[in-house]
Amino acid sequence: MTKKIHSGVVGVYRSPGKVKKKNGNIYYCPRWVARWPNCPLRGGLSWSIKQFDEDGAFVLAYLGHKKKSVNRGKLLEEFDAIFGTKEYDDICALRKY
Repeated sequence: MTKKIHSGVVGVYRSPGKVKKKNGNIYYCPRWVARWPNCPLRGGLSWSIKQFDEDGAFVLAYLGHKKKSVNRGKLLEEFDAIFGTKEYDDICALRKY
């Protein structure tokens, strides 16, 4: 692990999700993001912590990065299949913060 890898997994990082509106209001939507070379999504594939909780969003980002896939439906199916299993716990254990 290098100094730049704070999540514990290369290509997966936590974003504060800071959004500044035209009226000056600032909102935060923290999320876990997966990026890889030639990812078709400019900002990477992100998963909301508010929607999936910290572990769930991390696991989804990890799966997206591992599969190099932006197909949310397939990733959610795999997530549902491993939720609550040892594999899910092992992936969560990779997260450093």
